[in-house]
Amino acid sequence: MGIVKMKENMLLFKISIIAAGILVPSAAVFNYFPYFGLWNESKIFENLDELEILSRAEQLQ
Repeated sequence: MGIVKMKENMLLFKISIIAAGILVPSAAVFNYFPYFGLWNESKIFENLDELEILSRAEQLQ
């Protein structure tokens, strides 16, 4: 019984390491390169003043 439990724990540990190896780099990419993360559109307008945003919006129409 103890060996089976140890194998299950080792499998969970391996899956956790693999998941962390995927999630941590992808989180770094989406934080440092916000244009890949389309849900965070506020970064696109971060350094623009109000008139520039309005003129770009008018060009879209």
